[in-house]
Amino acid sequence: MSGAEREAWVRINCSDSQHASGTCRLGKADDPAAVVDLESNVIGVRGLSVVDASIMPSSVRGNIHLTVLMLAEMMADKLKGQLLVAEEVGAEAEGRSRL
Repeated sequence: MSGAEREAWVRINCSDSQHASGTCRLGKADDPAAVVDLESNVIGVRGLSVVDASIMPSSVRGNIHLTVLMLAEMMADKLKGQLLVAEEVGAEAEGRSRL
């Protein structure tokens, strides 16, 4: 098998199974290198959030699954809270109780 054939075989049959993380920098809104703010909102894009391993500032030593679940649960709680507030404000504006 020639070197080119070996290289072709490796490219076809091998893959990477790392847990990519830290590719979407989390930081303050005035940080020019940050992609998302401390609330996971994409800086400069209204209504878009990123909640996955890409916002992790550094990799954990083991599998990232539980860490990503924790991030997602925190964001879900935040979003649910925002939705509840929006529903209450809408109900008050219409003169009715949310309950």
